[in-house]
Amino acid sequence: MIRRKEFIQSSLKELCYYCGNYADTRDHIPPKVLLDSPYPNDLESIPCCWQCNNRFSKDEEYAAVLIECIKQQSTNIKGLNRPKVQEIINHSPYLLNSVCKSIEYDLFGHMYISTNDSRF
Repeated sequence: MIRRKEFIQSSLKELCYYCGNYADTRDHIPPKVLLDSPYPNDLESIPCCWQCNNRFSKDEEYAAVLIECIKQQSTNIKGLNRPKVQEIINHSPYLLNSVCKSIEYDLFGHMYISTNDSRF
């Protein structure tokens, strides 16, 4: 990945990219939950406040579980290949129920993301 030079006023580097409040964490781009270890050495990150970073983390976990379920055509935790997604489901079992509500099936039994899924 090629790093871009930042053309931003140095005083603004400490502000949350999303809401403009003081940035006390950094948000990885792309989110680490969508990647498997080992992570790239040059993984980009942006300044972010704890509230925004935490709020987005829940949505990123949801997206990772949903994508893996669709990819593997299974909502059974044992049928999912990514250990990180299995760990997320073990830590937050309610998340799988939420994902299951976002999945629909075509006439051939293939899963797809419902167009009514407001989180996606």
